[in-house]
Amino acid sequence: MKIDIGIISHNRYEILSENLNQLLKSSEFFSKIILVDNGSNENFKQKLKRNFSNLDKIDIITSEKNLGVAGARNILFKKSNADLLFCIDDDALVNDLKKSLMRIKKVFFKFKKLGVLCLKIIDSKSKKVIKREFPQKYELLKLNKILKISYFIGAGFVIKNEVFKNFFFNDNFFYAQEEIDYSYKILDNNYLMLFDPKISVVHYRDNSSRLSPQKVSELNFKHRMIINYKFLPIKYLIISNFLWTLKTFLDTFSIKVVLSSYFYYFKEKKKYNRNIISISTINYIKKTNGRLFY
Repeated sequence: MKIDIGIISHNRYEILSENLNQLLKSSEFFSKIILVDNGSNENFKQKLKRNFSNLDKIDIITSEKNLGVAGARNILFKKSNADLLFCIDDDALVNDLKKSLMRIKKVFFKFKKLGVLCLKIIDSKSKKVIKREFPQKYELLKLNKILKISYFIGAGFVIKNEVFKNFFFNDNFFYAQEEIDYSYKILDNNYLMLFDPKISVVHYRDNSSRLSPQKVSELNFKHRMIINYKFLPIKYLIISNFLWTLKTFLDTFSIKVVLSSYFYYFKEKKKYNRNIISISTINYIKKTNGRLFY
């Protein structure tokens, strides 16, 4: 069972180089690293070329513009031919890579319908799993159990070839909610999603190229309304949009952000068909404390 490691990076050379050097110490246990330079500046490109471009274990794909998270991940999907693709953020360092890769193979071999495996994401500062990076109802007893889940965290996940070759992220989602959008699609195609606490990454959350909190709130709201339109029955759509309207206003205190998001929604939703997820998928999301409304 071959495993590729996929990373996207935008102007975060220092943490990326630390990550790559750590991964390369266990290079015999994976096929290759696929790295997408997602529209980084010239300084980043020169350092990357000087230190990593001649290594057989690393394939570097350069995008002249920043494609966002979704667009760059789609490049990873297209470039990998491995059985499994292990995706990590450039600022997420894998704990005990050899042991983790062995565990990944074991879990995917055991669960034949497993499409996506979400890893335990440990915050580098608190040394704990924080609520927003745990894909279930946050309870201490759950943090060390293998769990069925209905969405995954982008900082660390593993995806099966037949999934990433047949389903792609929404390129129109530059940042925020892309994992929820993707999860709805694969769940409704009867793939299993699991959380495994025995495989973990330490997430350093480097803020050097992140968007502002207000922009993140805006994008979350815009994209969530599009997801609701694409996948949810009308009663869930109305409730979710209402709750997200309140949340976005309370987070930003900006009527402008709320109104511009609705203008975006009414314009952009014309690009999409409504492919409402099944009742069984909705019930599964409820059972796994997933994200129907928030």
